[in-house]
This record gives sequence, structure tokens and C-alpha cells, in this order.
Amino acid sequence: MTSFSRLARRPCRWRRCTAILNSLGSLLAHIHRIHVSCEGKHLCEWDACRKRFGEEQAFTRHVESHFMKKLPCAYEDCYQVLKSSRELGDHHHQHLDRGGILKPSSEPAQPSLRPPPRLDLHQGSLAPPIRISSWDP
Repeated sequence: MTSFSRLARRPCRWRRCTAILNSLGSLLAHIHRIHVSCEGKHLCEWDACRKRFGEEQAFTRHVESHFMKKLPCAYEDCYQVLKSSRELGDHHHQHLDRGGILKPSSEPAQPSLRPPPRLDLHQGSLAPPIRISSWDP
């Protein structure tokens, strides 16, 4: 989902966590890596939720549901937050139809692995060599 990779300040709202991530996707990865997988309690501590689950799969779905209720628009100068992926998709199509520009991605830029283009040096395109006569003081 495009909105997950757009740059935005996303603080973790898990109890006692002070992490601030750069996108919704990196926040979700942080939640899975640090809070869901490592703690093993199956207790949701997002804001004041405190719901407990018997199995990890149900717990994971529940934690993800916190994110899927507020999906930010991925386009510049638009700060709308949509309630479902369907609404977000419809909203994004409106931006596409008007030639909207996506917010910068949180993913690092990939450098080109191709060599730079060759300079085509034509005969006579360089300045002629300058001859300096020897000078004895």
C-alpha cells in the first residue's frame, strides 16, 4: 500500500515506547519486530487498549487493526486520513486523475548501477596545447 512507504513522523504509541519512525510501514515493522514477536505476552499495549489474546495470529491481526483504521493519504499537500483501504484507493485515484504528486518515499534512493555515459570527444573540440618556451632568468 503506497501510504505505508511515504515519509511521515510516526511515533510508536505502545506503552513505554519512545520510538519515532519515518513511515507507517516502518512503524508497523517496528511493532511486529519489537512488541509483537519479542514480548510474547499477546497483550496489546497500543495506547490504552490492553486486550489480551491466546494465540499470536489473532493478536497480530488485532494490532494491525489499529493501523488500518487511520490510513493517511500518500499525496503531497493532502492530509486526509481514510478509514479503509478501499476508501484510500478511491481517494488516491482522484489524485491520480488530477496529476497529483506522491509524498517522498521513506525508502532510500537506489543509485544507478550503470556506468556514467561516455563523453564523446571530437577531434578539435579540446583547446590546443599551449607551448611555453623555456625561460632563464
